[in-house]
Amino acid sequence: MADEHNTRTLTLVDRGGDSPAARRARAIRRGGIAFGGVTVFLAFCVGMSAYHVTRVSEIKQLAEANYRLNTVVSTRRGDVLDRNGSVLATSLRLDALAVDTRPLLQLAVPQRKALAEKVSKAIEMPLGEVEDKLARRSGFLYVKRRISPEAAAYLEDEIAHRRLPGFTLVPDFVRYYPKKELMGSTLGRVSPDGAAREGLELYYDRILAGRDVRISSYKDHRGDALHLDGSPDIEPFAGSTVVLTLDEKIQAVAEQELERAVSDHGAVRGMTAVMDVETGELLAMASVPRFNPNNPGTEPQPWWKNSLLTDQFEPGSTMKVFTMATALSKGVVSLDDIIDCSPGRRVIGNHTIHDVHAHGAITAREVIKFSSNVGISKVADKIGKTGLHDSLEAFGFGQPTGLGFAGEVGGMLSPAKKWADINLANIAFGQGVAVTAVQMTAAMAALGNGGVYVHPRLVREIRSPSGVERFAPETMHRVITEVAATRIVEAMRTACEPGGTGVAANLPDYDVVGKTGTAQKVVPKVGYSPSHWISSFVGLVPAEKPKLSIFVMVDEPKGVRYGGVVAAPVFREVARFALPYLGVPKSPLRPEVKAEQDKAAAKELANGKKARERALKAPPPPAQEPKPVALDEQAGIAVASGLSSLVPRLAGLTIARASHAALSAGLRLHAEGSGLAISQEPMAGQVLPRGGEVRVKFVRRSQLDRESGEARVGATEVK
Repeated sequence: MADEHNTRTLTLVDRGGDSPAARRARAIRRGGIAFGGVTVFLAFCVGMSAYHVTRVSEIKQLAEANYRLNTVVSTRRGDVLDRNGSVLATSLRLDALAVDTRPLLQLAVPQRKALAEKVSKAIEMPLGEVEDKLARRSGFLYVKRRISPEAAAYLEDEIAHRRLPGFTLVPDFVRYYPKKELMGSTLGRVSPDGAAREGLELYYDRILAGRDVRISSYKDHRGDALHLDGSPDIEPFAGSTVVLTLDEKIQAVAEQELERAVSDHGAVRGMTAVMDVETGELLAMASVPRFNPNNPGTEPQPWWKNSLLTDQFEPGSTMKVFTMATALSKGVVSLDDIIDCSPGRRVIGNHTIHDVHAHGAITAREVIKFSSNVGISKVADKIGKTGLHDSLEAFGFGQPTGLGFAGEVGGMLSPAKKWADINLANIAFGQGVAVTAVQMTAAMAALGNGGVYVHPRLVREIRSPSGVERFAPETMHRVITEVAATRIVEAMRTACEPGGTGVAANLPDYDVVGKTGTAQKVVPKVGYSPSHWISSFVGLVPAEKPKLSIFVMVDEPKGVRYGGVVAAPVFREVARFALPYLGVPKSPLRPEVKAEQDKAAAKELANGKKARERALKAPPPPAQEPKPVALDEQAGIAVASGLSSLVPRLAGLTIARASHAALSAGLRLHAEGSGLAISQEPMAGQVLPRGGEVRVKFVRRSQLDRESGEARVGATEVK
């Protein structure tokens, strides 16, 4: 029994006994399992944390989308002003309608459709297009840009009263040119999408264009923007203002006179540039035909570009002054040197050059006055190929001016080593070389500036929120000696005197110096055309201290083609306005001119005295009363009834007394001149409808005294 009991006890111990070693083993196993579970859990937590950390920006964006609204706003493009502050290009605000589509997607389809219909009607946009935009999931987008002020006012009220959830008005701008065609090709244009396309708008786009600004605001549960601190100021991000050297008034006169010349002569186009000699500032850059940047689609594209910089042409005889100036500066010729130009032609190799008229032996000064091709070709021989090439290059020919317009060309001036003998002669009088209008104007300015070339300038200053940047004149280099510059200006004076080719450029109060040009056009695959010409004139005014350099070119005039006839009058009229406008003193009378005027005045005085003596000795003719007019029955009835009036006799009356007499008769007076009445139309005694007009010519007493046979007004017959 005892053994059995012991055996059972041992069995129980073996099956259920718990020795220290066993307990330790079990504890280790259980600890391992627990540690593994904790490790897995911690690893899971760390992994999830890392996952969320990697998505923090995405989560942040999702969170912000619930309460923030990001709007991209266009800022205002800078203005373009003329030198006196007149606005040439500006930007007008026309708001844009934008929307955050995400809150709209939570609306029922009928609600979204009702919003689309309201918006479609307000902005005059097809309903389908509006519905398509509102159905997008892109968040912020523009529904329509540049909406009308009326639509903007209506939508602003709807948004303020929370009847258009998610919608907002943001500033938008449209480019506007208040002067329309004035300076159109110089200013260029901006496309409807705000991109600069031509002219100054394109070249200075980086300065003029404002920066787009991203505005972040809170939004309410309806998706409407809430600016808790007020609307943000976007003005500091607007574009800068560019102030030009151009003068609006001088530009207007230049365009008007150029347009008249092109029309009168049936020409294809024309160009005029006006430059301040001392500073290099361009005061006008006119080209015809003109175009309106507000409506560029209605004008031919060739007129969009600034042809004064983008088009080149052969200058013709205007180049002669630069050839002669080079010769004077190098000392190879003086103005009094005799040059044999007979018999009016010169053979060089297989080529013959001609003068329009044979001049024989003339001075170098007269070579310019008479514009002799033969004479200037002989002057060029003395300079040499390299010498003439380098001088013309120093005058700015053959290279861009640096004004920076897209498409600006540098003209054409081939290397001297490629010149044949005939090329030297041709280039000396403006063939085989091509220039732009601004190049020619700047080169002439160098002659008036004592031989110093000043770089052309088109911008005076740039105004930005950070301050004003002003541009001073940039002196480049000396081209010819000061003495040579004085001498060539003296020679050009003769071209504008009687017998010269540029007399039509003369002004009554200012001395003019200049040079005409009449060049055959080069036609592709044909050569020099016998029927297509370029007429030009370039000059300085006033002669004694030049203020302005003016260049005029008229392309393909019909009929008369000479630069002195076609282009010189444009120079005259532009200078006639610009000089007094700029306050330039009148030219002093030269001794020879004053002597000539005194001689003419003395002769006129003597003739007038003799005429008065003859008139006083002759008996005055009796005053002639007008014969009575026999009125027919209908006219008599009309006069009697007051419907018509008899014209009174007004001869010998002053304007005041004649006007009173006409009014007393129920008629109107149209006076021409001043002084005493000498003729009238209709004649006295004629019948006019009540309120009709009587045209009367008046002349001063002093003028009547100078006219022989009319010493007394009473002797003047009414015609």
